[in-house]
Amino acid sequence: MRLACISLLLAGVAQAQPVGCPAMQGKSLLAGVSVFDGPPGEMADLVPDVSRGGQANLFQSWEVGYLFDQHRTVYLSCRYARVYAPVVVKIERRVKTCSFQAHGRARAAEMSCR
Repeated sequence: MRLACISLLLAGVAQAQPVGCPAMQGKSLLAGVSVFDGPPGEMADLVPDVSRGGQANLFQSWEVGYLFDQHRTVYLSCRYARVYAPVVVKIERRVKTCSFQAHGRARAAEMSCR
């Protein structure tokens, strides 16, 4: 019984981990991101619900939980400095919010969905 409870607790912790864009692609830093309702090829790029700051210190967030409630899928298109093709990430489980934070040109940006 204790083992089953521990397994359920660990499964809940694993699900709580954020998902998003890797901070680096090879030696290139994350430079920008787009959030899509469906595959990026369908071109349903979502406008951030919050966007503040400038290029060197930018914060953006998207409320996406309603898309999962409607059985739709969220994709991220992760763009990296000096890399032509973006990395596409399919968000496999329901998340509520995706957030992007750029910290300046010398440091990697962060993109995560929770």
